[in-house]
Amino acid sequence: MNTYITKPVLITLAVICLAVAGADFIRDGHGYFPVEHFPLVYCAFGFVVYGALIILAKGLRVLIERPENYYGDLAVDAEPEPGMGPDAPEKIEVAHD
Repeated sequence: MNTYITKPVLITLAVICLAVAGADFIRDGHGYFPVEHFPLVYCAFGFVVYGALIILAKGLRVLIERPENYYGDLAVDAEPEPGMGPDAPEKIEVAHD
């Protein structure tokens, strides 16, 4: 399995996240609202907002999605490649200097 995120990178990221979460228990917060004084409130808030963003994006996709052939013949990928028609040469010669 060829992945870009290796096991040491994931372990390092987990250690950093746990260190930041642990530091949240010893910090002296000066929030405007009483809920800001609870530990890990910003982690929970970020998780909830990110989840809501994903759900909102899925709903928005249903509203604005177009069929695959929406543009028909006007789509850019409907144009033939230059030199690739039925009368195109089998091999294109490239001049070298």
